[in-house]
Amino acid sequence: MPVSSTKLVGFLFIVMLVACPNLSGISQTLTSDGKVKHTYSDGSKYEGEWKNGPHGSGIYLFTDGSKYDGEWKNGKFDGKGTYYYGNGSKYYGEWKNNMQQGKGTYYWNNGDVYSGEWKQGRKHGSGTYRSADGREYSGVWLNDEPVKDKSTSAGRNNLKYKGRGVVSANGTGAVAAVRMRLDSIFDTFKQDYAQANTAQDADYLTEVEKDAIYYLNIVRTNPSLFADTYVRHYSGIPNYAKLYAFDERKQSLIRELKRLKPLEALYPDREIHEYAACFARESGTRGTVGHDRHGPGCQSKVYAECCSYGLNDGLLIILELLIDAGENNAALGHRKLCLGQYGMAGISVQSHRSEKYVCVLNFGYNPDNIYTVGTYTGHLNVRGEYHGTGTYRYANGDVYSGEWEHGMKHGVGTYRWADGKVYEGLWKNNSYVK
Repeated sequence: MPVSSTKLVGFLFIVMLVACPNLSGISQTLTSDGKVKHTYSDGSKYEGEWKNGPHGSGIYLFTDGSKYDGEWKNGKFDGKGTYYYGNGSKYYGEWKNNMQQGKGTYYWNNGDVYSGEWKQGRKHGSGTYRSADGREYSGVWLNDEPVKDKSTSAGRNNLKYKGRGVVSANGTGAVAAVRMRLDSIFDTFKQDYAQANTAQDADYLTEVEKDAIYYLNIVRTNPSLFADTYVRHYSGIPNYAKLYAFDERKQSLIRELKRLKPLEALYPDREIHEYAACFARESGTRGTVGHDRHGPGCQSKVYAECCSYGLNDGLLIILELLIDAGENNAALGHRKLCLGQYGMAGISVQSHRSEKYVCVLNFGYNPDNIYTVGTYTGHLNVRGEYHGTGTYRYANGDVYSGEWEHGMKHGVGTYRWADGKVYEGLWKNNSYVK
């Protein structure tokens, strides 16, 4: 299958106006008919109706040669519009929140066409896919994958797409098939785990992103049960990727989960999500893999971070991170972070130029909790800085107990030197106030 139509999200630099301030405008003029011409600092341009940003009808020209012509709402594609890709592909149809939503048609530059229903930028619902060589699938779609075979006789035996998330010959999405099998095993336990769905009211997250936090919370709150259900019965996704030491890593994960004590559930955090979303968009647009930031808009590494590629399913993303079957993952870093003493999480799944999808999962601390990190015991902010009240024991025997702000002693606190001297009073930016 050609690269998913959701690749457009990677090009939507307009979204980064909120998360990445470097895209602020550098010039703006009015046309004779009252429309706005706005040029952004990255060279992209907008012309159309304006209300604190694109709102109404307008045209946006991206620096890569792609173009959006259609309706806007509060700076986002919303309504009917056409997106012309720089590579010659095109989508015409309905939009919501910068993503295809409703009915629309995508024309690939190789002649393939999909026409049907969309949800959050993915083929979802009833639709027909016709390939340039005459193959056709008409039926139900779930998150970009066909899940019910109604293909024509010409294509029924040959409908097989290359790449991650391979579609089998009978038209059933391999990812969807694996997911349904695993869920059927766990169904009897699900009613007891509503409390794991801490992200259900986070309206800034997609259903896939909420799903990932839900299943990660099940891992954390009942690791033994998750090992006996999902992990034990997961054997990977057919034709997805040949993973290094998969069986060995899977068995080590089962052993670890069976002896792991329950951890606290993670709660979604808007700040961490925006940080993850900015990097996911950058990575997807550039087609890069790894944690290095290449553009000026996204912050440098602040939170603990996991990256996953090729999957658009919350459960399977979490399973792949936990098993960590990559040749360079001998330290099992993804697993350690997912099972770490964090309390908050931010996640974003975006389209990716070469890997189809990228998921960035970042972790932070719950400011309401008490943590022990090295020789410090107390509150932390989501970034992991000492923040609130806490005690720090220095290697030379000195002890500070009191208030902190962004990693510095700040507020009321007591400092006891190892030689017996004591200062009790106000502190400001790591220095006591005389």
